[in-house]
Amino acid sequence: MLQTHYEAVQDALAHHLSAVSRQYALEVAGSLEQCQVKPYRVDGEVGRITFDCYWVEPTNRPDIAPSPFPALHAQEWYRTAGFKEIALAYSTTEESYRQAADLINRVRHQPDATPSRTLRENTEAEGRQVMPSWNIRPRASCRHTGLLPRECLRRGPPTASGRVW
Repeated sequence: MLQTHYEAVQDALAHHLSAVSRQYALEVAGSLEQCQVKPYRVDGEVGRITFDCYWVEPTNRPDIAPSPFPALHAQEWYRTAGFKEIALAYSTTEESYRQAADLINRVRHQPDATPSRTLRENTEAEGRQVMPSWNIRPRASCRHTGLLPRECLRRGPPTASGRVW
């Protein structure tokens, strides 16, 4: 029964997003004759869904987007913020990305939907965005408190060679 429930939610969401895209195209272009219909793929909390997205032909107006949704590359899936949170939480707490992917797909009732490489790429991309702030924030807080940068740095445990990192 729960499997049917998830499929109904996924179908309803796909239908709604397609209707939003169609309405946007009608408002921008005036008719659907000037639009292309392309599949749009979303990886979200309810699972992976695909829906028809209406793309407006480019105009001379820079303030008009071709679609209400971000453009994707050939085989890319748009990942919702909720999916990113779930993926980040599970991929860092499970023993492997494969186990995390199995768990997420089981919870969303879509076996083999999201591959483990998607979780790995998502987690590593989030990490790359956070890494620069790790170097900036300690220095900024050191200047704010008046401490020397060396006094602000945390000292980790000694390594096998006896050096502290």
